[in-house]
Amino acid sequence: MESLEFLPGLHVLRFLNNADLGTVIPHQGVVSGFQGQDLRVTGESQPVIIQTGSGKQSRSGSPSLEVGPEWTVLSSVDEFRVRSPTTGRTVFSTKYQGFQLPKGIPNLNVKEAHVSRLVSGKRDPLIVSSPYQILLKGNGGLEMEGQNVTWAAGQNLYLKSVNQSLVLDGPRGIRLSVDKLPMSVTPPPDAPYWFKLCVCLPSGRVFRVPVRDSGYGCNDIRFPESINPCS
Repeated sequence: MESLEFLPGLHVLRFLNNADLGTVIPHQGVVSGFQGQDLRVTGESQPVIIQTGSGKQSRSGSPSLEVGPEWTVLSSVDEFRVRSPTTGRTVFSTKYQGFQLPKGIPNLNVKEAHVSRLVSGKRDPLIVSSPYQILLKGNGGLEMEGQNVTWAAGQNLYLKSVNQSLVLDGPRGIRLSVDKLPMSVTPPPDAPYWFKLCVCLPSGRVFRVPVRDSGYGCNDIRFPESINPCS
């Protein structure tokens, strides 16, 4: 009890040292630190959970904040704001119609994001990158527009449409790098490097074939099963 100080006139219980507690229920729902000092709340091998409720028992579905070693979860909240401690200005709010990165923050690192649009500045590129994999999915379709749209992957790129079609369109055409695409046959050394792109059905795998004669197309391909890119 030597580390506690009761201030009846202010309805305040002040902790003068570190305290090891299981559950804290503030009378008016306010927990604050000393002026000019950080308030540090830690959980020993457990997450820290802040939840509103009625009485001693929190209501099911009431707003809560859970902070763990590798996650932060907000549940049942109408709005979440991040404010500057110096100016009080709202830096981020979940009610933003259009969220813009503050100055000095070039990147946004998230594991999963649900948005209706992603737009960059007029003179800034929009770069979506990951050291592992990226999944872009639209429940009502997915549309990408830009002066240049470039997809690059260390291994494979998959384009899939469930109910409609895939459309690749550009005023100056579509360019595919075929350096790593499989070939149906090996062209002679002096052959010109002109190819046609063919698609396997139903897998959708793309491969290239050298163009020999006018009118030569994907239906004219004959190759052994051992080098069949569609098998």
